[in-house]
Amino acid sequence: MDAEMREKPIVTGKDAERFLEKVRRNNRRIEARRARKKELIRKGSAAINNQYGTTLKMLSENDE
Repeated sequence: MDAEMREKPIVTGKDAERFLEKVRRNNRRIEARRARKKELIRKGSAAINNQYGTTLKMLSENDE
C-alpha cells in the first residue's frame, strides 16, 4: 500500500518508539488481566472440586 493511500501517516522516529511502548504497555495489562482471570477460574474450580469430594465422602460415610 502506498503512503499516499493511507489515511494515517507512517510513524517514524520518536513517535514510533512512543507508540510501540504504548502497545507493549497495553499488552502487559491484557496479559496480567488474563493471568488474574485464569487464576480465579483455577481457584474456583478447585473449590468446586473440593466441595464435591467432601460431599461424596460424607455420603459414603453415611452409607456405612
